[in-house]
Amino acid sequence: MNPVEIEYARPPAAIQEALRVLGIRRLLLGIQDPAFPCHSEEDIGRGSPYAEGARQFMAFARSLGFNGLQLGPQGMTSLANASPYDGTLFSRNQLSLAPLPLTKISGDELFSQKLLADLVQERPQGTQTRTSHVYAYQAQKRISEEVWSRYQVKLADGSGAELASAFALFRKKNGGWLTRDGLYEALRNYYGDKNWRFWRGGREVSLDRHLWHPVPGDEKKTARRRRLLFKEFQHEISAYAFTQFLLHRQHQELRDYAHDLGLELFGDMQIGFSGRDAWFADSFLLQGYVMGAPPSRTNPEGQPWNYPLLDPKRYFADTVGQ
Repeated sequence: MNPVEIEYARPPAAIQEALRVLGIRRLLLGIQDPAFPCHSEEDIGRGSPYAEGARQFMAFARSLGFNGLQLGPQGMTSLANASPYDGTLFSRNQLSLAPLPLTKISGDELFSQKLLADLVQERPQGTQTRTSHVYAYQAQKRISEEVWSRYQVKLADGSGAELASAFALFRKKNGGWLTRDGLYEALRNYYGDKNWRFWRGGREVSLDRHLWHPVPGDEKKTARRRRLLFKEFQHEISAYAFTQFLLHRQHQELRDYAHDLGLELFGDMQIGFSGRDAWFADSFLLQGYVMGAPPSRTNPEGQPWNYPLLDPKRYFADTVGQ
């Protein structure tokens, strides 16, 4: 961050004095990932805190006296449910991967400016002032595919050694959830982009739905199936992990930039289980129960959130899938 940007972001003395007089030590700006602004050349219908435009917005917010950003939950959402409060616990939302910075990495360009321009151009008309979740979801798949393809080329020609080393370290540190969530992504695509509870068709669908919570009597068969799937979908799992790696790198860059501005970052928590997490957690969920909101004055019939519940009896269990 250059000195000009830092100077621009510094709040005027009058604002700093007003905050002091009011006794306000921490002034937070709450903003969800999709609401961050983008430059016109990177706008695919959804904002990202890692976009180029988001940096200018953060500097502007700092100049108004804000010294903290309250981000919403940043977990993975689905095509059918865009709510961040139903997102994943570990995987970051791929929709927040900012493509423009990927075209500017010196020596490691991972995305085509031409494809980005096409995605911006193809954004549905009338969505310039609103989030276009469905289009952004579809566009992000193309971005992840392009990024993974370019990374493979770099591995082949020997120019991606440094990137590969950093990626390998990331996978080593986060292997458990990366492999599990990556397999879920592969299976979800195989079964038509659906939540695991609605997977249909295929001889092994019952095993796939209960890979971590075998039907009694199917334990050995399920374990074999799990090993087979990890091998069969290893390419797709690696591609998923690479996107997560890039998201974590962009998030670290955001943290560094915010620190230079004088902004602290605060996170938010999910309320419910994502389908991805519930699939893995099924063995320690309370079977046959879901959580919602009780009837109230504004919602006389209550709200059927359909959130799974943890089973209190499994609190001290140390195994999964048994």
